[in-house]
Amino acid sequence: MVTVNFQHLRAEFEQQVFWVTGTKQGIGDAIAHWLVARGATVVGFDRQAQAVYGGEVGQFIPVQLDLSDETALHATLQEVLNTTPRVDGVVNAAGVLHMATCAAITTAEWQQTFAVNVTAALLLIQHALPALTQSRGAIVNIGSNAAHVPRLGMLAYGASKAALSSMTKTIGLEYGKMGVRANMVSPGSTDTPMQRALWHDEHAKERLIQGDLNSYKLGIPLQKVATVDEIAAVVGFLLSPAASHVTLQDIVVDGGATLGA
Repeated sequence: MVTVNFQHLRAEFEQQVFWVTGTKQGIGDAIAHWLVARGATVVGFDRQAQAVYGGEVGQFIPVQLDLSDETALHATLQEVLNTTPRVDGVVNAAGVLHMATCAAITTAEWQQTFAVNVTAALLLIQHALPALTQSRGAIVNIGSNAAHVPRLGMLAYGASKAALSSMTKTIGLEYGKMGVRANMVSPGSTDTPMQRALWHDEHAKERLIQGDLNSYKLGIPLQKVATVDEIAAVVGFLLSPAASHVTLQDIVVDGGATLGA
């Protein structure tokens, strides 16, 4: 039986600094807590105000920022680097979802989706790259299984996550020779406020698990919706030394809902 040395893992994270977006709730919040619990310092970016938290070693430093505001983003990231120049990893977990068909999506909704889901991720990475090359750090972007299979009503969301996946792999290819790894984690249905906003009655979760052929959804083979902690654990692995030879990958964490597509 293989024994995992969690003390060694904690020691690896104790001296490290990570940037995480979308930390107010959902997957971003879970990732920040996962890292802080293992001794890391997390600079958390979100448009909603947050509180400082942490223990004897790890700490969470909140930064209020609207990721769709490119001017504010540039200024804020430079200020963060001036204060804390070290960056060992970047996790882009923030995302927006506008449910709309091709005929109904507005230009404003399309542009905001790409501004937050793609452009903000690129800008964070660009600002962090000098520090990441020094630390030989890691990038993990949160995608979606909607980038792997089409979903009704998710035109802009799916397209933005597909763009994010391609962007991530290209960055990984460009900076691999400098020791920087870049990967995607693409969740399926996960118990987050964004997911619950799509549930309109008490049976919605069960229907999601069982599938709906009218919506071209086959259901979830593992018969459950993911928890945010399950997604955070995969992200944590990719940030850790255990994944030191993993890059340019898009890991789908959806309980088998896309049948490996």
